[in-house]
Amino acid sequence: MRQLLLAVKELHSCNIVHMNLHPRSIYLGRDHNLKITNFAHSKDLKDTEHPTRLDKLRFQEYLAPEVLEQKQFSTATDVYSLGLIFAFIRYGRIDNLSVQQPLRVRNGEYLADMIQQMICQDPLGRCDLETVKVRLGLGSSIQKPQITISKSSSKLPKSSRKVSDDYS
Repeated sequence: MRQLLLAVKELHSCNIVHMNLHPRSIYLGRDHNLKITNFAHSKDLKDTEHPTRLDKLRFQEYLAPEVLEQKQFSTATDVYSLGLIFAFIRYGRIDNLSVQQPLRVRNGEYLADMIQQMICQDPLGRCDLETVKVRLGLGSSIQKPQITISKSSSKLPKSSRKVSDDYS
C-alpha cells in the first residue's frame, strides 16, 4: 500500500491524474518495486477540455463517480480508485465495504474508516493523499519513488521516455 500511495502522490505532484487505476494496472517489478502502468487515459490537471471516453476504460467499477458522470476530474479522482484498491487488497473484493471487519492501522485508526473517506461520492469530501499517508503512519521521511515510463507509453515523444528494464 505504501509504494502505491507514494507513486500516485508523485504522479499528482507532476500534475498527472491517472484516471484508470485498478489492480491490473499495478505490477511488482523484478526489483521488487511497484510499477503503475496503463497511462493511456491519464490527464494533465491543466487539461480540462478533453473528456475521458468511458467506452475505452476498463474496470469501470474502480472509476470515480465524477468520471462516470463526465464531470470535472481532480487528484481526488485517483484517491477514489486508490481507496477501492486498498479495499481490494484488504478484503479481496470491493462490494459491501461498510459491513467488513475493521482493521487497525499503526496510529489506532481503522483502515475501513479511511477507505470510506477515500471513496466518498463527493470529490470534495474525500481525504487527500497526504492525509492518507499520515493516517497510515508513513511519516515524511520516506524516499520519493522514481517514475519510469515504459516503451508502450505513447503520450510522450520518444526523446523524453525513460524505459524501465522490466519492460525490455
